[in-house]
Amino acid sequence: MIEITEECREKKYIVVMVNDWKKCKYASSLMQFIREEYKEELCSVFLDLKKVEFINSTFINALVVCYKELEKSHVQLYLLNVNDFVARTLKVTGLESVLKSFDSKNEALKSIGKC
Repeated sequence: MIEITEECREKKYIVVMVNDWKKCKYASSLMQFIREEYKEELCSVFLDLKKVEFINSTFINALVVCYKELEKSHVQLYLLNVNDFVARTLKVTGLESVLKSFDSKNEALKSIGKC
């Protein structure tokens, strides 16, 4: 299951909590969720992976497709609260250099600045 846990219209971002990677393993469902739930113009989407303990190639593919789709609209995708297993998986796949991850939303906002 995925849900928007925070939105900030002023700074044009949303935080999406991923509670179960199996429910959003397909990029189309994740992108549809973002488009349907938040129709405003965005600068950033933060995927909070705090509750995700494991990912596999299907979820990695969903992340890549979402990254590319959001990038077409000039929206940046960031990961929050990535555990050690997920971080190692991102490193092995080379996604660590493409998808920036942060320990917290506040750290991310300080790092990326404004749109």
